Amino acid sequence: YPYNVSVGDRYVYVDTDGGARTINMPSLASVENGFRVMIIDDDINAATNNITIEGDGTETINESQTKVINTNGGAVSLQKRSEGWHIF
Repeated sequence: YPYNVSVGDRYVYVDTDGGARTINMPSLASVENGFRVMIIDDDINAATNNITIEGDGTETINESQTKVINTNGGAVSLQKRSEGWHIF
């Protein structure tokens, strides 16, 4: 870690047993509108070892630079829209 999401990813299962994790989203220009990916706490430990999802550069996730998963077993689904990443 950190893990870089690629255009082939649809589900990213995050190992939270070893500590806090960072997931980097791809640049908006590198993926089609409508691209979706789900980030999942695979080890049910995100309350202790948070998962931070970061936009590329200045790109945002629901108008913030980051989104944090901090609940055990938590998951976030993101979709690319022309103006940024949106949680759905």
